[in-house]
Amino acid sequence: MKNRAPHQIQRCSKFAVGVVLALGLSLLATGTWFSGHPASAQELLPLTLDTEAEREGDHPWKIDPSQSNLKIRVNLNGTLVEGAFSQWDAQINLDPENLDTAFVDARVDMTSLVLGDLSEQAKGVDFLNVSQEAEARFLSDFLWLRGDGRIDAEGLLMIGGVTKPFVLTFALGIEDQQARMQAYTIIDRTEFGVGTKKFATEESLAFAVEAAIDIVAEKQW
Repeated sequence: MKNRAPHQIQRCSKFAVGVVLALGLSLLATGTWFSGHPASAQELLPLTLDTEAEREGDHPWKIDPSQSNLKIRVNLNGTLVEGAFSQWDAQINLDPENLDTAFVDARVDMTSLVLGDLSEQAKGVDFLNVSQEAEARFLSDFLWLRGDGRIDAEGLLMIGGVTKPFVLTFALGIEDQQARMQAYTIIDRTEFGVGTKKFATEESLAFAVEAAIDIVAEKQW
């Protein structure tokens, strides 16, 4: 069993109230950043998981791509430029009554990024360099309930061949057989070597890359 502080383990009733409240707060805070459908229709990526990640989960969820999206936003010369990934998927195992059994393995096809007129440049050798590393990945098997009702997924984020510890905080609402997860996070592009050769300072391109994740998933158990 994973080692957790006593306050991290909550009973189901408190969990349910917390996640519903957190979902409402998240929607209010993010506004249109989460609204609407994905930029284009998605074909979910087949997950070619390694032996450890491929372990069987008793509480799987299947993402509904028609209601889910993964967006990013960057500040270029003082202007916010928004984009989205059209191909991504995740193996999700989550029982809200027992987070000790939860795990997430998310994959993103970086070649599917659409960032307006900057799409090809963003995927080129000076930035994401997708010809060398086309897949980004987030792995977590340590999820725990925060005091504000949201959930922290603590794990590893892999971008461009660089792996860093990362914590993704998200709000979760569950009704009947459907769950909605929302997260807003900031990734420092320099930690993953993105744009560090030509844009080593923030004079024209900010270090911070905002990411908004909006997932609707169906219960499979």
